[in-house]
Amino acid sequence: MLLVTSSLMLTGCASSLGSNSPSTGVPVSTVVTQTKVVTQMVCPAELDQPAPAQPSVPADATVTANQSGANYVSSLIAWGQGVAKLFGDAQAACKTATAPAPAQPANGAP
Repeated sequence: MLLVTSSLMLTGCASSLGSNSPSTGVPVSTVVTQTKVVTQMVCPAELDQPAPAQPSVPADATVTANQSGANYVSSLIAWGQGVAKLFGDAQAACKTATAPAPAQPANGAP
């Protein structure tokens, strides 16, 4: 999930405020600045894709390995399951974070 922040700054001069320079008597311009910061949650497009289905074990499959090989395969399976869980959690977080807020009635009533 990414946070995107954009900022807009509007600058203008207000010279009709009636303040004059003490030394010259000429009106002094006052800078007026308005800043608006908008932060929006953005999720990568990859999180919109469904995760591939987990492969099924064929009924006639046979796997043989020594202890080190079996430990490696077990670790690889656990790693894959952990990555799948992280992917699912990230998808859920993005759906929650980027869901539009419920519409508020125009008159401010609940």
